[in-house]
Amino acid sequence: MQGRNQQKDALISGPFRMEMADPRTVEIEYAHTSRSSQVFSDCMNIYLKEASGANLCDTNPWVLFNSACGDSLTTIPDQTTYFFPGENDWTTLKISDFDYDKFYIKIEGINDFGNNLYVRSLDVIYSTLSSVEDLGSKPTSWSLFPNPVGQNLQIESKEEWVALSIYGSDGRLLKSENSEPFVNYDLDVSDLNSGVYLLVLTNSKGSSESQKFIKE
Repeated sequence: MQGRNQQKDALISGPFRMEMADPRTVEIEYAHTSRSSQVFSDCMNIYLKEASGANLCDTNPWVLFNSACGDSLTTIPDQTTYFFPGENDWTTLKISDFDYDKFYIKIEGINDFGNNLYVRSLDVIYSTLSSVEDLGSKPTSWSLFPNPVGQNLQIESKEEWVALSIYGSDGRLLKSENSEPFVNYDLDVSDLNSGVYLLVLTNSKGSSESQKFIKE
């Protein structure tokens, strides 16, 4: 192959939900080498997309949060042949200047010519923003019962919802379900340990409401 092909390949994550997390940081572990950095210049672009709807096909744009090319991307010296990174060849890129509660991540690699880019892991690191008691105290348009609950939690609403999530008292996402639009829902929580939890419902426009419940 002659010349620069500028081939683009992308990895797109599933949705991340961070309603109870702040600060939140995206960490991407990658390795890269060029076959000739004096001539060719690969790039890696990191985009985030705020999720306002129930799926990736909403109208929000992808926003570029980080771009690295050439020497600023390379983690090990030029290689004359294709390679597989060793344990010491990886580096971690961190992105924290965003405040999306629900979002997707896209990692785009641009191959200038015959180069090598590997991505090994993608993590979202966060700490708890608010307590379950604080977030679950706001008025909602739906009710849940029984509360405390032993096995099945009943949800009754006058509005339609398309997704639900359960968070633990430490802010960790424990369960997430997407479904056809629903008004009433029978949620099995028998697998949860005794404690206080936050139930978050999301509609097709991406708006959310939350209530706390107690698992016996």
